[in-house]
Amino acid sequence: METYTTEEQQVEAIKKWFKQNGASTLLTIAIALSLVFGWQAWTRSQDEKQQAASVLYQDMIEALALVQNPAEAEKQSSTVRHLGGQLIEEYPSIQYAHFAALAIAKLEVEKGDLAAAAERLQWVVEQETGKPLGNVAKVRLARVLSAQEKYDEGLKLLSGPLDPSIRVLAEEVKGDIYVQMGEEFEARAAYQRSIDVATSDGAQKDGLVQMKLDDLTVASE
Repeated sequence: METYTTEEQQVEAIKKWFKQNGASTLLTIAIALSLVFGWQAWTRSQDEKQQAASVLYQDMIEALALVQNPAEAEKQSSTVRHLGGQLIEEYPSIQYAHFAALAIAKLEVEKGDLAAAAERLQWVVEQETGKPLGNVAKVRLARVLSAQEKYDEGLKLLSGPLDPSIRVLAEEVKGDIYVQMGEEFEARAAYQRSIDVATSDGAQKDGLVQMKLDDLTVASE
């Protein structure tokens, strides 16, 4: 290792090192700084998007609450669709948009536009794959498909693994679909699974599901 006995030699050594390595060092520093500031800018942008989406969603929820008023229903439904559509178009990756799509789908079902409702629900399923909200959308979509008499599609949608919190309802919907198909044996089995899953989790037995099961049992006797 070289030693430098005078201050002049030390200065010259530093100059020499900087001449050989200075450019790459500055480049490394520049890249590091750009990553830091780039990350901060991205984070700030995401926060701003989240805030903007939150405001739109709040406005949509206020309009949705007024839909129940017959005098306001048509006007407020239009507002919900407009604000919800804006959320979906401008902030598709933010969960507020996914909730908005569920709300719009409900309005479409009430209006009788099952195709439009299915489209919104399918979008949520794709955006929230494997997540609780995606499972909720799956169950709702299965109901819509059943109303369209697309029974096999509805059953297929609910055939994969589902979050335990939604499986009770999913099995009930399967039972309803089987009833519509005239498959009473499969319907009873699905209703019974719904009851079994609920009670195994310590929840109370669903009286409506039990009633559906009892009606089928009586009908088959």
